[in-house]
Amino acid sequence: MADSSDGGKSSGPLQAIIIGVIIALATGGSAPFWWQYVFPGHQTPAKTNGTNLQSTTGPTSGGQSTPQPRSTMSAIERRTNLSGGDLAGNGLESNSSEECSNLCLHDNGCKAMTFVYHPAGGGGVCWLKNAVPAPSSNPSMDSAIKLYP
Repeated sequence: MADSSDGGKSSGPLQAIIIGVIIALATGGSAPFWWQYVFPGHQTPAKTNGTNLQSTTGPTSGGQSTPQPRSTMSAIERRTNLSGGDLAGNGLESNSSEECSNLCLHDNGCKAMTFVYHPAGGGGVCWLKNAVPAPSSNPSMDSAIKLYP
């Protein structure tokens, strides 16, 4: 066993980093202020509440963040299907194609969406896409794609 002159109470930079990360995780906060000094040139991780939301800031020289242009969604193409490229094995229940489009907008992995109306009415199923498949005509579906700045 190695002998430590400070009785095992070392407080080096690694220990400070670990403590900061534990505090940030425990309090549900974002990365500590020192992130930009430890990892210069990298974006400070944003709090996402367990979701895959896109960040609105990015790195600049000197480690400071500046607002970045946000993605938008195209106009909803009515009666259009984008078949294939589904992010998940099961679609998400949604109230409308507009709501489905908003879900795609706020998911970093989503590049397009297709909303499939329930036959009996009252909403439908939202399919988020990891690609932009070729469009085809379908009277029970609406689709949109994510537009990048």
